[in-house]
Amino acid sequence: MHGVRDRLRGGARLLRPGLKRLLLRRYRQHQPWITSPDRIDEILPGRLGAFLSAIGWLFCRESTLLIFSFTFAFLLSIFPLIVLLISLTSALPLPGFEETLYEALRHFFPVSQDWIVRNLQIYLTEIGIHQVISLILLAWAGSALFFALEAALESAYRVQRPRNFVGSQIRGTALVLAVGILALLAAGLVHGMVWLSDHALRNQLSAEQVFMLSYYAVTFLVVFCLLLCAFHWLPNQQSKLRHILPEALFAAVLVIIADLVFRWLAPEMGLEEVYGPFFVSVTILLWGYTFGCIVVGSARLGANGFFMPSRRCQKAREQARLDTLEQARAEEDEAASRQTA
Repeated sequence: MHGVRDRLRGGARLLRPGLKRLLLRRYRQHQPWITSPDRIDEILPGRLGAFLSAIGWLFCRESTLLIFSFTFAFLLSIFPLIVLLISLTSALPLPGFEETLYEALRHFFPVSQDWIVRNLQIYLTEIGIHQVISLILLAWAGSALFFALEAALESAYRVQRPRNFVGSQIRGTALVLAVGILALLAAGLVHGMVWLSDHALRNQLSAEQVFMLSYYAVTFLVVFCLLLCAFHWLPNQQSKLRHILPEALFAAVLVIIADLVFRWLAPEMGLEEVYGPFFVSVTILLWGYTFGCIVVGSARLGANGFFMPSRRCQKAREQARLDTLEQARAEEDEAASRQTA
């Protein structure tokens, strides 16, 4: 026992004094260092400590479970919302608008795009009023996606008092409506840009190139707006837009890059050989988990002060104030118990 402690102390001489104190304290308390990623800030101040702390938090049990719940809610909610969106766009008097939306869906899904779109078209030709009512109910239930995202963001932002169920459901339903409106506007914008290119840039760019550029530009704007709304409205805390603007922009850029990389790697993963006909669902789960890690990890970076160090100082002062109040309350309780005894 003494030999292990001596070796630990000898190795700690080469480290910074803060890291030495932290390791010795964790060793005496028999607590593993990796289970408390926030303690990295004690020894690595600045952006490096904030980044490593966020990475360590992403691999904790709580954050992993929250991201998995968001992933499954994403898988269960995405198809009803898409079918409802296409059903609504079919009533719009715009020629070629529905075809543009189907083409956007081919760029949206990472694998088996033609198979998914073909089955959606077959289903939509047989849909009736009862199915529409069911889809509206499913769209309301799709707020579970934002309910799970709210829990993950509150954990990322260290919110002490989560919002009640009714408030979370109302905000989730409002964001579902926001997703539908933004999707309609985005599809209309892409359709307009494609129509404009056919008349103005007929000999300069191909239709596929124009659609790709339009799709990813509009997708970036939509993702950025949605993340800005989610970071501002979902957590039960008061935050200014200028404080959450950097993490929303950072997450939107990473989502677009990750989508391109995942689309390139998905056919090479060999999931179809392992999972057979279920590889589409498995691929979408991995796709959603990747996006969940990016979104929640970006929120944690913002909470750690990676983008705005002044915000980190404010959080540290607030946490110190709460610790002082908790310590004073504990001392008062101890003094009261002594007087009672």
